[in-house]
Amino acid sequence: MNEKQENVPAVGSVLVLGGGIAGMQSALDLANAGYLVHLVTESSSIGGRMAQLDKTFPTNECAMCLLGPRMTDTLTHPNIRLHTCASLEKVEGEKGNFTVQIREKPRYVNIEECTACGDCEQACPVSVPNEYNQNMGSRKAIHKMFPQAVPNKYLITKRGTPPCRSACPAGTNAQGYVALISQGKFAEALEVIHRRMPFAGICGRICHHPCETECNRGQFDDPIAIATLKRAAYDYGWEAEAAREKEQRPELPARQEKVAIIGAGPAGLTAAQDLALAGFQVTVYDALSQPGGMLRGGIPRYRLPLEVVDRETGRILALGIKFVPNTVIGKDITLAELQKQYNAVIIATGLQQSRMLKLEGADLKGILPGVAFLRETALGGRPEVGARVVVIGGGNVAIDVARTARRLGAKEVHLACLESRIEMPAHPWEIEEALEEGIIIHPSWGPKRFLGEGGRVTGIELMQCTRVFDAERRFNPQYNPEVTQTLAADTIILAIGQAADLSFLSEDGNIATSRGLIAADPLTLATSVPGIFACGDIVRGPASVVEAVASGHEAAESVKRYLQGEDLAAGRSLEKEPKLDPPPNVIPFPGRRKIQAMAPVAERIQDFREVYQGFTPEEAIEEAKRCLNCGICSECLQCEAVCKKKAVEHWQQEKVVELKVGSLVLAPGYELFDATLAGEYGYGYYANVVTSLEFERLLSATGPTESHVVRPSDHRPPKKVAFIQCVGSRDCEGEGSPYCSAICCMYSTKEAIIAREHDANIEPTIFYLDIRAYGKNFDRYVEAAKAAGVRYVRAMISRVEEDPQTKNLIIQYYADGKIIREEFDMVVLAVGVRPPAGAEKLAAAAGIELNPYGFAKTLPFQPVATTRPGVYVAGVFQGPRDIPETVVNASAAASLAGAAIASGRNTLVTPKEYPPERDVSQEEPRVGVFICHCGINIAGVVDVKAVVEAAAKLPGVVHAEDNLYTCSQDTLKKIKDAIQEYNLNRVVVASCTIRTHQPLFREALREAGLNQFYFEMANIRDQCSWVHRNEPASATAKAIDLVRMAVAKVKRHEALHLQPVPVVQKALIIGGGIAGLTAALNIAEQGFDAIIVEREAELGGQVRHLRTTLEGEDLQALLKDLIARVRANPRIQVYTSARLEDFGGHQGHFTTTISLGEPGKEHLRRTCKLEHGVVIVATGSQELKTGAYLYGQDERVVTNTQLEQALADGHWDAEKNKQVVFIQCVGSRDGDHPYCSRTCCAQTIKNALAIKTRNPEALVYVLYRDIRTYAFMEDYYRQAREQGVLFIHYEPERPPEVRRRDIGLLEVLVKDSDSGKDLVLWPDQLVLATGAVAPDGVEKLATMLKLPLNEDKFYVETHAKLAPIDFPSAGIFLCGAGHAPKFASEAIAQAEGAVARACTILSRENLMVGGVVAVVDENKCAACLTCVRVCPYSVPRINERNVAEINAVQCMGCGTCAGECPAKAIQLQFYKDDQLLAKVAGLFGEV
Repeated sequence: MNEKQENVPAVGSVLVLGGGIAGMQSALDLANAGYLVHLVTESSSIGGRMAQLDKTFPTNECAMCLLGPRMTDTLTHPNIRLHTCASLEKVEGEKGNFTVQIREKPRYVNIEECTACGDCEQACPVSVPNEYNQNMGSRKAIHKMFPQAVPNKYLITKRGTPPCRSACPAGTNAQGYVALISQGKFAEALEVIHRRMPFAGICGRICHHPCETECNRGQFDDPIAIATLKRAAYDYGWEAEAAREKEQRPELPARQEKVAIIGAGPAGLTAAQDLALAGFQVTVYDALSQPGGMLRGGIPRYRLPLEVVDRETGRILALGIKFVPNTVIGKDITLAELQKQYNAVIIATGLQQSRMLKLEGADLKGILPGVAFLRETALGGRPEVGARVVVIGGGNVAIDVARTARRLGAKEVHLACLESRIEMPAHPWEIEEALEEGIIIHPSWGPKRFLGEGGRVTGIELMQCTRVFDAERRFNPQYNPEVTQTLAADTIILAIGQAADLSFLSEDGNIATSRGLIAADPLTLATSVPGIFACGDIVRGPASVVEAVASGHEAAESVKRYLQGEDLAAGRSLEKEPKLDPPPNVIPFPGRRKIQAMAPVAERIQDFREVYQGFTPEEAIEEAKRCLNCGICSECLQCEAVCKKKAVEHWQQEKVVELKVGSLVLAPGYELFDATLAGEYGYGYYANVVTSLEFERLLSATGPTESHVVRPSDHRPPKKVAFIQCVGSRDCEGEGSPYCSAICCMYSTKEAIIAREHDANIEPTIFYLDIRAYGKNFDRYVEAAKAAGVRYVRAMISRVEEDPQTKNLIIQYYADGKIIREEFDMVVLAVGVRPPAGAEKLAAAAGIELNPYGFAKTLPFQPVATTRPGVYVAGVFQGPRDIPETVVNASAAASLAGAAIASGRNTLVTPKEYPPERDVSQEEPRVGVFICHCGINIAGVVDVKAVVEAAAKLPGVVHAEDNLYTCSQDTLKKIKDAIQEYNLNRVVVASCTIRTHQPLFREALREAGLNQFYFEMANIRDQCSWVHRNEPASATAKAIDLVRMAVAKVKRHEALHLQPVPVVQKALIIGGGIAGLTAALNIAEQGFDAIIVEREAELGGQVRHLRTTLEGEDLQALLKDLIARVRANPRIQVYTSARLEDFGGHQGHFTTTISLGEPGKEHLRRTCKLEHGVVIVATGSQELKTGAYLYGQDERVVTNTQLEQALADGHWDAEKNKQVVFIQCVGSRDGDHPYCSRTCCAQTIKNALAIKTRNPEALVYVLYRDIRTYAFMEDYYRQAREQGVLFIHYEPERPPEVRRRDIGLLEVLVKDSDSGKDLVLWPDQLVLATGAVAPDGVEKLATMLKLPLNEDKFYVETHAKLAPIDFPSAGIFLCGAGHAPKFASEAIAQAEGAVARACTILSRENLMVGGVVAVVDENKCAACLTCVRVCPYSVPRINERNVAEINAVQCMGCGTCAGECPAKAIQLQFYKDDQLLAKVAGLFGEV
């Protein structure tokens, strides 16, 4: 790359793929750091998998409550462009300048117009399984993914053209009208039919229904009775539909072009209708006196009543079509004359003649053509047929002739045909009905000669037909003339085929013909003469009504194009779509096809009454409900009809969008293991075996049972619920994955706890191999679960059986030395994590590699960097992980993605604009109160409706309402709308905590034009429903009190404003370990200065004592490289042997004083003052100092770290150490340190494998409680077992005992919990897996920085799930083992994540501060210095006027000074005395 290219700024935008918590975190970090973000998700809503969770561990907070504000922030951020229903197709270019293509699927709803009113959803007749609820319950074809979906807009699901529709020659939307009939909407169904089939009543009676042949329901039992349902739509809907058409008849465009159509059959009338609707002047000519063609003059009345023909042909002519009856072309008017009078001509004359036989006796009287016979009868005549009739032919016309003859009085009707019974072309049901009516069929007989006397036919001689078709299926009959039979007959009717009358073409030989038909282009139906088109049977030979209709549509389309000068063939094809399979996850309810009633045989052969009686309305509805809705959306267009905003756009098409970006973050999420592949558990067969996510949905208020935990089999609350771990994980033999999915143990524990909270009668049992509670506070959570009644059983479950009577489930397992069979009401399978669907396609598009398990391959010490520069990965696509780790590496990916394009920062961003702020200071308070259900978090205890009623009666309250989730996007919109509608100037939200939600609601006020501080929040969740779960009445009363207090306070609120302050664009990093070094380098790469302050004399932290990772990567080489790069970077300043002495300031501008020591002169320290905009705390951890198990008393007892050093440095003696015993959890998971140190198991396995490498014969034992090799580390655990490392489980109540025998032997006693036996080991070396603890002096540092510590002296983040890098003190961020014990790669990721969070501040020139700050009333101040002494941030000072002064920029709003001021000279804005006193008075009813 030349210098000129290097100076070109990078593209200042990033593509983030994935709308889950990882994608949103990356997008927000990048957008807040000065980049334009394109957030691309295949889903219709952001939220990802977390949106399906009920609660999160270990805090048991509502997942949607946590997620809602994050989703709204993402949607409303001015620099995030959201692309839903989109996928990544191609990535070209290089880091800093990529060109990407994304494919956006249509939503079919204009999200700019949609108001999410829900009218469309109510109107939609199609219900399908609800994917969001794991296919439990249903949703509509037009839907929101879930109630709180973001964007809060509808979309339509379309799978493609259903087979019924694609099989219909006319393209009639069968699924559409069937769906409407299932709702009893017959008129609406008829409207759908009429879009493509103008003859609904006709076709519903006589169609051969190819749609039913293709119907997918037939794969399960019987096809849907589609044709009969079409008839039902007509029979029960035509009056209402006719009235609607009359009332809503559209204004037709008036065009000058004239079109003549020859023939008023179904093809001609269809073409006439289409052209009339397009505004053309249409004239139809026909030889008959009335329109209908064969419908009127060919179909027997017992099949098609005349009134139906009249009604449906009349409907078409009513469009303004001129009908010219009794006109024969070529006789009454010539084709040439029509060409002169009209701009285009369509020939649709059909096949009006019968084919006759040239046999001996063919001229005898009584031999009739079938078509003419049917025409005469249909038009009201009664041809004489005599007592005995023979019909020749095997098709539908022959059957019609035979049955008609029977009704005309023939006592005996024979039908002879060439074909065998199986080969007969007539429809099978027609043949069966003919047999029922006494027709005698003679298959495989052909006519030899006619017999007669006196010039009249008396019979026919038939000869045996041995074959109708040759080997190539061509018509080529073969006979055996020696085998004959004779049938006596008074009348013989020939129905062996139809022919066209082409005599009218003789005057103009230019129109080409072929095989007795008009030759026309098969696609456009254009003839050889321009402007003349042909359609129907005259082109394609004898066919059905529906095929004639299809042909009429095509001819009309060609005429329109011809007259408008357009290409006739463009965009048209004869190819059919591939058949659409049944929709996935649909299990049709049992129900065989309804059979329509028929007139009794004895009655129906007496006259021409209609044979088929059709369905009753009830039968039609029941039959329609059998439809599988293969296309999902039926395109009935009911949604379009009811949408007042006209937001539904069924015409939307898929599109490919090209974007320019500088880097990419891939966060596509994950899939869950398909539990049907683990057949031993009975999932998919036993109704009461569910997956963990299905159980999660049962727990959720938005789930299919609205948080009522019930058994699927009988909807009865379960008592005993079993949770089986590792389904699809840690599976080396079956269909699962060999890795650990990392989250299952904890989410099962959470679900067990929450289940008991929902129903105290539930008794959960968790069957597990290892409880992998490796995260922060996870072990405490498990212990809390045990205390709450969750039973843990360490056992591997190999099979689940069902009791067929009770549907209970029997689990057999081994425990306490015996086999136990235990019965449960439900079984929950903890299914594992799989790579996202389409991972391989995504990898190919992005140009990255995948690891052996299908997740993104990342570099060893660049945990979020893929194999392609400029492309980064976040979330579970990197590998299985929990939400906090997902958030961490999402921020890390944002950090690297931003650093890669730092030169493009702030080049493409736009600021957010707000409406002008209303001045309401002179208005009387008008308060709006919004009460949240919070799913069932609140509403499960508190009577929310009662709280709303009480709030509505409070003075000053003009509006009160309740909502399922007040933090959801739709409710935020309702709040903003209510502010306008009710002229609100104060808002109270009674829901959860200001800690996570106050910024969201304040932002809503700003967007509505109100000052954000006219808002107050009442916490009726944490302070009410959660702590009074068993006292609903008292909880409700308290909630009313809390709301009353909030209303009293908010009425006294005042407008407060923020002010800009400059940002010092430097970062202070406290700690020079691997996390601190990584953070400093990344800050520098972002284009900002970094300062490292390290208390030790050298950099490196705890990693200095380690040698390799479990995977074999060289930690010392990494550390050496990091230090060298830090030392060489001009943007990084390093202070070692440094100590923090003072700290003050605020985010954007901190001031820190440090002292520096010199080697050998520690007592002489010089001070240095540093100014910086942010702080990153990376103080690390240290190894526990222990005296357990003879450590420090016997040189054979070492720590894991000491062993690692000896192994790496070559000092370990393989000959001397032939037996090595490891003891896990030394100083972890005990009374003093009740947490897991996370890294010990991996370090033990790493060292054990190293020992086995050096001495394969060595005996290596690991004494453990749980092996916590989560995610891909499970591979190494398996390798250790395969190489002979023996793992012995012990219970914490019986830890190993170590003693030194008199003869010098080290002796280890341990009880193997699996066998129940006491084991004695005599190791040559005993290795202790000692835990990690917080570093010395951390309390002093935390106090100085005002940072919270937990009981283990690790830092407490803002939020355990969604803010694991942030501190409550703005501008200070956290990374590394000071947060909690972690691996080097995890510390690196968290360091990079901390930089991303820091850049949201450093990238700004100014920050807005103030608002909730302390102010001094100088008239009351006595300069007593109380405020100066008590302020933890050293903000107050005595000014030149000898009164206290508080800098609003520096004030942190803690209120300490206001509380301590003896003269009450200081007030904390937003918490003034009068406001708080009003709140207290409100508690006692004084509002």
